Amino acid sequence: MSSSNENGKKGDSDSRVVELTSKIRVLEELLAATKQSSLENARQLEDANAKLTALNERMAAEIRERQGADVEILRLNRLFAVLSQVNQLLVRSRSKEELFGQICRIGVEHGNFKMVWIGWVDETTRQVVPTACAGEPREYVQDIRIYADERPEGRGPTGACIREGRSFICNDLLNSPQMQPWIERIRQTPLRSTAAFPIRFKQKVCGALVLYSDAPGFFKTREIELLDEVVMDISFGLDRMEDERRRCVMERELHRISLLQQAIFDSANMTIISTTNDGTIRSFNTSAERWLGYKAEEVVEKTNPGIFHDQEEVIERAKALSKKLGRNIEPGFEVFTAKARRGMPDEREWTYIRKDGSRFPVFLSITGLFDARGECNGFLGIAIDISERKRMEAALAKNMADLVEINQLLQTNQAQLVQSEKMASLGQLAAGVAHEINNPVGFVRSNLGTLQEYTEAFKKLHSLCVTLVDAVGNGDIVRQQMIVRQIQSLDQKENLDFIMGDIGHLLKESMDGADRVKEIVLNLKSFARLDEAELKDANINECIESTLKIIWNELKYKCRVSKKLGDLPSIQCYPGQINQVLMNLLVNAAQSIPEKGDIAIETEAREREIIIRISDTGKGIAPENMPKLFTPFFTTKPTGKGTGLGLSISYGIIQKHRGSIEAASEEGKGTTFTIRLPIGNGKEGTPPVAGKDAEK
Repeated sequence: MSSSNENGKKGDSDSRVVELTSKIRVLEELLAATKQSSLENARQLEDANAKLTALNERMAAEIRERQGADVEILRLNRLFAVLSQVNQLLVRSRSKEELFGQICRIGVEHGNFKMVWIGWVDETTRQVVPTACAGEPREYVQDIRIYADERPEGRGPTGACIREGRSFICNDLLNSPQMQPWIERIRQTPLRSTAAFPIRFKQKVCGALVLYSDAPGFFKTREIELLDEVVMDISFGLDRMEDERRRCVMERELHRISLLQQAIFDSANMTIISTTNDGTIRSFNTSAERWLGYKAEEVVEKTNPGIFHDQEEVIERAKALSKKLGRNIEPGFEVFTAKARRGMPDEREWTYIRKDGSRFPVFLSITGLFDARGECNGFLGIAIDISERKRMEAALAKNMADLVEINQLLQTNQAQLVQSEKMASLGQLAAGVAHEINNPVGFVRSNLGTLQEYTEAFKKLHSLCVTLVDAVGNGDIVRQQMIVRQIQSLDQKENLDFIMGDIGHLLKESMDGADRVKEIVLNLKSFARLDEAELKDANINECIESTLKIIWNELKYKCRVSKKLGDLPSIQCYPGQINQVLMNLLVNAAQSIPEKGDIAIETEAREREIIIRISDTGKGIAPENMPKLFTPFFTTKPTGKGTGLGLSISYGIIQKHRGSIEAASEEGKGTTFTIRLPIGNGKEGTPPVAGKDAEK
């Protein structure tokens, strides 16, 4: 069994060998047949391989280009993501700090930047201060100093972009001249390229967005364009954020003002009523409710303010308006608004009528409410209760009448007091004035006695002349000769030639004496009379001379008086009052000099005033008495020597002349009084108070 099987297997193997041998033979034949053509095919394959190699190279180049494009697309996609994220962030952010921090984070996480920071310019130092930063190494930003001016630390990309307002790129940090101030620090970091973009706030460059990459040449044109767009969106977002902040502030302020207005409206102690253009009441405040007795719901949108007014007053006002405007005005709402409708507040007193019929006076101001186009669309009426004012005005009128009566009495008493002081001053000078009068009266009387003796001699001469004429008429020669001898004897006895010469001298002396007496009497009259009711033109120098003549006897025995009188214009004044002031000051000066001393009088004219100075070398005034110098009834003189009114009255007189009087004194050395009087007559200056007011 096994042998038959082996024989069978052996037969099968032989048949396969034969079959394979035949196939090999066929293949050898085929190979031989094709061997000739394979050389031609090899040449064609070489050509095909060359073409395939070139194709492969082109395909490899395209693949490499496509791979670079894919990388670029990936980078641009990341930047688009940054732009999208930033735009979303601009909508959500409520503060600049929050916005800047998130932008830096997005730049690192979505833009694949090594580090991103935002700097803001300090306006004082011009340093670019980091306000937000993300990525690594953050300590680099903290360690360096960057400025926005022309110093070396301001010439890098960040400072230049802020200064020039455009983006600056540095794709090779290690070899850029602009990076020299920070080059050692940069070498310690992986940062190799940077880009800085200016951030604007309200059209002004205030900061910069700065991005870093760890690859040189990272920033290309398309990336820069997208980052420029990001920064533009950031600037727009900052402006929008600031506008939103201002809007919120304005809304809060408007809300506060609205609450304040409402509080004022409700708490104001005055009626505030607003109306439509046709008079319908739109608002009615709490004071209006309290004063008028109506609730707001009773009148708002239901009536007009005419119900609060006295109709008789409304009718009278309508008549007055009709006459003024030349057209008929009905006694209605137009009475209150005719003026306000033209843009002018109408303010006047009215009588309000309460709901219970009682009345009270108010001062009402009505103002038109105009829209942006200038059209009146309503009115606002504000009224205050003037009942108390009316009561006070009535009381004031009564008090004023009483004051006028009292003032008239005071004027009378004051005029009498001034005159009494004047007469008292003259009384103190009476002895000196009497002496001044006695001198000219004495030599006039003496001259008159001498003239009387001369008259007796001339009577005798006249009698002899009459007798001589009679003898001549009768032709009696002997008698004529006798009378001539008598006349010759009388001439020798009485010295008629001397008498004839002396009569003229005596008459001249007597006339001078009479004129002196007349001048003294006129000066006394000037001082003694009541003050003139009208202003007069007077020269102050003449007033000084006149006063000196009156009081000369008081001065001449103890004072040397020096005068330095300038060229003065005439001024309008009350000469009698000015003389009284001068007399008071000069007499006081003389009385302050214990034994012998000097009084100096100076006058000068300046642009708008006349200055009078009266100085003495007396004992002066104690410092503690200076503030009381012009106080009524204050005196340092012994009892009975003064009334204490002289300087007080003098001060009042100068004040009424719109002038001033001042005193300067040094105890033991003397006192100087300075008077200033204005130049002018009402057109060129301010005149003194006229009439009775001058006596106040």
